[in-house]
Amino acid sequence: MYNQRQMLKTYDLHPMSIKLIRAGHPWVTNDKFSEKFHPKERFIIAANRKKPFALLIHDPTHKHVRARVWATSGHFQKLMKNFKNDVITRLRKSFQNRKAKNYFENRNHFYLAFGENDQLPGIFIKYMGGEILIEFYMEFWRTYQDFVIQNVVRSFNEVFDRDLTISNIWIQYRDHNKESAKCLDPISTFRRVDINEYGVNYKVYLGKHYDTGIYTDMAAIRSRLKKQLSNCNSLLNLYSYTGAFSLYAASLGVEDITSVDMSEAYQEWLQDNIALNEDLDLSGHTSLTMTTLEALEQLKEEGKKFECIISDPPSSSNDGNRTTNALSEYTHILPLMYDVMEENGTIIAFLNTHKIGIDKFKNKLKNIIHKNKLPLVLSGNLYLGEDCPYKKGFPEGSYLKGIILKKKRQRPEDESENKKTPAPKEKQVKAEVKEETSPKEKSDHQETQTNTEKSAKKVTKKVAKKAAKKTAKKVTKKATKKVAKKTAKKTAKKVTKKATKKTAKKATKKTSKKESES
Repeated sequence: MYNQRQMLKTYDLHPMSIKLIRAGHPWVTNDKFSEKFHPKERFIIAANRKKPFALLIHDPTHKHVRARVWATSGHFQKLMKNFKNDVITRLRKSFQNRKAKNYFENRNHFYLAFGENDQLPGIFIKYMGGEILIEFYMEFWRTYQDFVIQNVVRSFNEVFDRDLTISNIWIQYRDHNKESAKCLDPISTFRRVDINEYGVNYKVYLGKHYDTGIYTDMAAIRSRLKKQLSNCNSLLNLYSYTGAFSLYAASLGVEDITSVDMSEAYQEWLQDNIALNEDLDLSGHTSLTMTTLEALEQLKEEGKKFECIISDPPSSSNDGNRTTNALSEYTHILPLMYDVMEENGTIIAFLNTHKIGIDKFKNKLKNIIHKNKLPLVLSGNLYLGEDCPYKKGFPEGSYLKGIILKKKRQRPEDESENKKTPAPKEKQVKAEVKEETSPKEKSDHQETQTNTEKSAKKVTKKVAKKAAKKTAKKVTKKATKKVAKKTAKKTAKKVTKKATKKTAKKATKKTSKKESES
């Protein structure tokens, strides 16, 4: 439709999309309204009953997200003209926020920009040990790719006082093609980078695989679990990938560590990471190259127990026999995780998908616990944080979530006996008092008993009086209602009689007049 006032083409959105955008959600999904967006338009003016209320950037090739919110206020035509300046402003603001947190003190890999949560829809930027990886989740940005790259380098060097060049920039379009990152230096097809996180060294590869070898969004969560892991003597790391949690636990003094992953390549990668950390004592580390289900069954047969169990299954996986998703995987593995859990142990269960929220994840775990009669309780939640900020009204942006589970505390035997048979113990106490009390104490006891009886009688009298008053009020109310009904009926009868008499008189008068006239 065409808005004559602003001379801009606008598109009405689905009522639910309008409601979500006003609540802070930045996505417009595919529906009968968004299908009408012209495929060649880069910007969309979203309208509610022909009134513009949001500026969107358009992505007609995406399967699910058709457009993303760029602005919900201001003069949209001017915002479209000043789009590049706004991109620069938002990049610098995002970088300055990271500089203020001073992440370089503890790690040299972190997010410089976290997509919609930093008002940069579809752009995620990572700093990784002297290299910058720009991940695009929208085809929209291909038109502005060179502009974005130039300003990422310029803004980073100015904000952080560094001297990176274009040869340190890697770009990757995260789509169904699953292509690896590409370096802007034509000589480099891939590059190994050694990074450090909380004193632990890891090797990562840029341009060699679809993923780099470490999950940057997990770094802040690892830091939050420092106290939990420091108090553990043993750790079971399921779906261990390249072993970041295993090595971090070793740096905190955990001696007995088992890493489970069915990929031989990832297990070899883990061994390379172990070799990078010669100062860590990993003599008690064991690697199991098998599926998580097989590993748990084997550990159960061996009678192995762990104080801390970490589980971070991939959103979907295939072991050659079956394809599973992370949520359904817990149906099979959670009971076995409980079987290999120490009495004072902890399970930390992660779910990595934007399709399922924390509440649905909790309900799933509760159902598994209830069905298998597991004495487990949910004791805490874990979310993205620090360099991965959260946007209110956008639950999909908080795609990584974790739940901490602990065993229910069993009550001591004497306490349970007290709760089961309280009456006999009270009788015993009373009997002991009778045997030990003197005659004077008995008389005093009798006096107090009579006093309490008197006071009890007074109380009962007061209660009886109040009850009598209430019943009297109810009776009077009913009586008055009945009387009112009767009087109303009588008055109604009288009124109707009078009315009928009047009408009869009028009728007789009319008839008499007609007769006289005739």
